[in-house]
Amino acid sequence: MKKHTLDIREDLDRVDSLLEQESLFSLPVRERKTLRDQSKGLRIKFSNIEGRYLTVGFLGGTGVGKSSLLNALAHENIASSSYRRPHTERVLIYRHDEVDPLPQAELHNIPWQDVTHRADPIKALLLCDLPDFDSILTEHKARVMAFLEHLDLLVWVTSPDKYADADFYNFLETTPKARQYFTFVLNKVDLLQAPREDNDVSDRIARVLKSFRGHLEKKGMDDPLIFALSAENADHSDPSASWNQFHLFRRHLLEQRSIKAITAIKAANLEVAVRKLFTPFERERRNLEGVHGILRETINRVKEKRSGWDHAARQTLQIWMEKRYSQSTVGLTPGDLWPLVGPGYALGLLLKTVSGARFRPVDSPDALDYLPPEETTATLRRPLQWLQDRLHQRFLRENLPPRLWEEVSERINLEMEFEQLGQALSLTAEGLDGQRGPALRMFRLNQYLVYGLLTLCLLAVLMGERTLREFFNNPGFGSFFGLFVSGIETLFSPRGLTALLSYALIGLFFSIRFYRGYARKMKAMAQRHQLRITKALARDWSDCLTATTRKLESLEKDVRKRLDALSRLWRKEKSG
Repeated sequence: MKKHTLDIREDLDRVDSLLEQESLFSLPVRERKTLRDQSKGLRIKFSNIEGRYLTVGFLGGTGVGKSSLLNALAHENIASSSYRRPHTERVLIYRHDEVDPLPQAELHNIPWQDVTHRADPIKALLLCDLPDFDSILTEHKARVMAFLEHLDLLVWVTSPDKYADADFYNFLETTPKARQYFTFVLNKVDLLQAPREDNDVSDRIARVLKSFRGHLEKKGMDDPLIFALSAENADHSDPSASWNQFHLFRRHLLEQRSIKAITAIKAANLEVAVRKLFTPFERERRNLEGVHGILRETINRVKEKRSGWDHAARQTLQIWMEKRYSQSTVGLTPGDLWPLVGPGYALGLLLKTVSGARFRPVDSPDALDYLPPEETTATLRRPLQWLQDRLHQRFLRENLPPRLWEEVSERINLEMEFEQLGQALSLTAEGLDGQRGPALRMFRLNQYLVYGLLTLCLLAVLMGERTLREFFNNPGFGSFFGLFVSGIETLFSPRGLTALLSYALIGLFFSIRFYRGYARKMKAMAQRHQLRITKALARDWSDCLTATTRKLESLEKDVRKRLDALSRLWRKEKSG
């Protein structure tokens, strides 16, 4: 018994613990509140489980003799005509003067009438005469059914002419009690008597009892406890009257007076009520099993498709970057002429002018240039959209509650993930695009040296060997002035014009070489830069997928944890 009540307490503790866990429950707030209230009420009943009286309800159809059965049990007329119900939905509660009445909380919203008596033989019994089930109005039936849960034993009373009534069995199936604690009484068996031998009476009663038992077993009542009796002839009931089992029925009720028996019956009925609390959690467990299976399968599918998604994302990001760097006004392209000097710069400027390109500083791009284009966005969104659609379709296919889908959708929040991905791509592209390439100082120095040497050669040709020797042998203002005048005279001579033309051609040659070399360098640097940005953007995309997968895995673990907690509610571990 102690183990039995301990199980009930543990079950109620588990119910309360689960109801405190709000996350990822498909149970609506109103239903959770109802379960809390029911659990609280059951705890109150559990605390009063050691009651000293047994509450017995008598339920039957019209004219089956319930009142005479109550009077026979009390050995006095406690159910007299003065206590007849003014309404068919009222419950008559017969109790001894020294027995406390039922708690008002248990009688809430149930029409009832308290009838006291001094019949000591049934002092330990609280007898409740329930309205005839075939006369209860539809709107009153729910009230009577609500009262049944407060009973410890329920005695079904019928008669030989009504035991086969279909309404009797339909009402039986809707009764929320522990079926093993039903007791059935076939009253008025004296109607089966005839002026024949007593054996004939016993045979007729046996046949009716067999038929009655068969009807009950068809309704799931295995091995029902049935007493065949005649309450009107209770005074003549004794062991020798085998056809009248009233004395056995009375002994059956009175033997329940022991505290242990009463507690066991109350605990069994309370356990039935506690098990009713399991129903929403069983439904929730099935829902969570469905969610867990969907998440596990989806995670596996994401891992299978991951490489293909990454490849498609890299390709579309590469196409985006190639389009960006195909423009001569953005980034590290030959459009930026700052590394060229002298004739090379002039040549580059001339070519840009001829090609119609407009020069714009590299460090002032439009912020919109860093937003992914629509085709790139559509390609990157496709895997997340597939994931969203697949999850939603699976939830609909499994007929899972919308509340669970809302919880899952809110937890993974794929739309927010995609927005964050777009921001990350823009910031990465902008940050890396703002990094200038190498200064190319050696490239610029090389140009200065070549153009400088070429200029010195031109000056040497224009000034002549003799003038230069005199200047170095006798340096001074006069020698320098002579050197300058000689250069001017030679410049307009055929030799000077030839030297100047040679200088221009050689300079053009080197400017073309430097410009082409610069273009190759800048193209290589642009490709490396483009590749670097593409890899960085691909990492952002990969991080987005990884974050989404981790959310799914975290959600799957959370559902698994919740499922384990629910499973422990009815699959309790057995020690030893």
